[in-house]
Amino acid sequence: MPIFNWARTFSFEPRSVARPADEAGVVRVVKEAAAAGARVKVMGALHSWSEAARADEVALDLGALCGVVEVDRQRGRARVRAGTRLSDLVHALAAEGLALPVLGSVTAQTLAGATSTGTHGSSLQVGNLAAAVVGARIVDGRGEVHALDEHDPRLPGVRLAVGSLGVLTELVLQLVPLYRLRESTRVLPFEEAVDALPEAIATHRYAKLWWIPHTPKAMIFTQDLTDEPGEPSAALAWVDRVLLNRGAFRAVLALGRAVDAWIPPLNRLVAAAYFQERTRVGRYDRILPLEMPPRHHETEWAIPATRAGEGLRALRALVDRLGVHVNFIVEARFVKGDDAWLSPTGGADACHIGGYTATPRGQDAWFGGVAEAMRALGGRPHWGKVHELDEAALRAAYPRLDEFRALGDALDPAGVFLNPFAARLRGRSLP
Repeated sequence: MPIFNWARTFSFEPRSVARPADEAGVVRVVKEAAAAGARVKVMGALHSWSEAARADEVALDLGALCGVVEVDRQRGRARVRAGTRLSDLVHALAAEGLALPVLGSVTAQTLAGATSTGTHGSSLQVGNLAAAVVGARIVDGRGEVHALDEHDPRLPGVRLAVGSLGVLTELVLQLVPLYRLRESTRVLPFEEAVDALPEAIATHRYAKLWWIPHTPKAMIFTQDLTDEPGEPSAALAWVDRVLLNRGAFRAVLALGRAVDAWIPPLNRLVAAAYFQERTRVGRYDRILPLEMPPRHHETEWAIPATRAGEGLRALRALVDRLGVHVNFIVEARFVKGDDAWLSPTGGADACHIGGYTATPRGQDAWFGGVAEAMRALGGRPHWGKVHELDEAALRAAYPRLDEFRALGDALDPAGVFLNPFAARLRGRSLP
């Protein structure tokens, strides 16, 4: 029976699915696969649009490797099993008075899947989720376990490797005290919003911009630390989750898929209903994530943070030039630079700009145009989103690619963890 990713952009039918109960079980699976000349791939939560988690031979489900193993309150750290869902992790950490420094839009991913693909929020004060990793345990292609601490020179290669170096079984996270946020939104004409964005991201802990193509205005979200009491309204959350996301928004998307010419007026209707100035307060994990949206496709690129305005204006011009009807938001989020070798934000602060769509019509032209525009601005792809990079582009974007590949050859000389995606990253051919 085929296995699909969340967005149903690809499927695969592995020869077998292994569900080890612990690290020793992972070691057994890898050793047996290596002895048989088979390839192993961790599936994670299958929330990526790219085929990074495609497992055509032995699919590894780490769902049983979940939970917090140990908390060091003095250092603000926790050792967490790799298969833990972010949605479960935030509650477990909150019980200890601790929190992740940042969260992305959804929390359905596994911890290792989220860190390995560079999942991020939107802040120039903190990095992506992988930047919080200060230690790891990884099973290599021989079935040997490596324990890496924050001083291990291999850690910047391992903590964001898109699952291509081995099987992560545990991660050590540097955390922060549990915090609350006050969120405010502003709705401005597109040009004014783009001009206001640099100040918003510089003066607020978290900030991002949404624009719906074919509409004249954009919305800026800002979130800051607060001690104010309260939580987001349960009734309003139900309206957002059930009536809007599962009902009205899906209906609007279905109408746009049925009649392409309806997309621009439908987008204006959605913008008029949703783009409102408002404030709310609550615990961070109730403010930063979103309700799970309807299924859609995403491409996303990280460009230098200083070029955010150029990137947003380029995509607005692209919509007009291509004449495609885009029925999902364009989003701009910011991430502090880090030192991971394959990080989209490696070496410098970046603005991640995402182009999304929920209809196949015009998707290739739209995504191809987004990629061309972002690469012209020095863009690097989000590994979990739709993208194409050839060897020359990989080398141009990632100056430490050779070090990454050498580490891959050391940890996995036989290519046990290769699939087509990983083989391209590691510069290897599939057996």
